[in-house]
Amino acid sequence: MLVFALALTMVASLITATAIALHNEAEKSRAKVVARHHRIMR
Repeated sequence: MLVFALALTMVASLITATAIALHNEAEKSRAKVVARHHRIMR
């Protein structure tokens, strides 16, 4: 049971880390697109 709980915790933290990394990448690319768009408008 303890091993199962440990594995579950590891998987959960891995998924969380992946989700955070993906979100950060999405934010970066969105910021780039917005900056480019503003430059074109001016």
